[in-house]
Amino acid sequence: MDGDCGFHAARRILQYERARDAAFLLRLSRQVVAAKIANSRRTIQRLASERKVPLANDLAWRQLSCISNGLAHASTSDTVRGIEGMAANVYFSLLARFFPVDAEFGCRSRRPPLNPANALLSFVYSLLTGTFASTVRAHGLDVACGFFHRVSDRSPSLALDLMEPFRPAWADRLVLNLLNHRRICADKHFGKMDEGGFILNESGRSIVFRAFDEMMASRQDTDAGLLSRRQIIEREVCRFIAMLESNAENVIAFYRAA
Repeated sequence: MDGDCGFHAARRILQYERARDAAFLLRLSRQVVAAKIANSRRTIQRLASERKVPLANDLAWRQLSCISNGLAHASTSDTVRGIEGMAANVYFSLLARFFPVDAEFGCRSRRPPLNPANALLSFVYSLLTGTFASTVRAHGLDVACGFFHRVSDRSPSLALDLMEPFRPAWADRLVLNLLNHRRICADKHFGKMDEGGFILNESGRSIVFRAFDEMMASRQDTDAGLLSRRQIIEREVCRFIAMLESNAENVIAFYRAA
């Protein structure tokens, strides 16, 4: 049964109560951004190792490595969002080095995405958001009531919160794989939007749908054994619920890439 029609009123009431607790929101925001930055660093490390690109003396890499130090001193959720934004800018400047020359990334652009690389990133992010949103709803939570992204009637804020640590390790790696292995080609699988941005065409979307399903079905080694990525998402949502319902200090170890 869809969570919006299920029997989880008490769980939602607790979620709404927590959403009014500024200390709780700050604590979780710090934790989710710390996990996202750690996974961003791990993604760049793995890419650099695969391409034999040295990082030790790279200024952007050193910046990314120390940005999360400010989280411990962040006194408001807005400050945490500012740190996340700085980390994302540095991370994307590093990630840009690993895109193929025929699908250069440049910098992150949205609404509209100004090149095929950004269009592909946005599309994969939307698929991952949808997967998290359906799992959140299935467990009776209000998908619009987040803790890091602001509560919104038009955005699945909680799904966006929980997926943040997964963006670099899953979505960004999938995009690079598709482009670098020429499964998706900038000159073949995109069209131009009226407002000047790029969008995947039908054949491109078909390829990405298949690749995304393959990724989600693939298994990873975890402390609970081999789990599919869908199972990992299910587990992450369940762990979030357990934290919500616990009377202990509100701490959750958000997903960290191996």
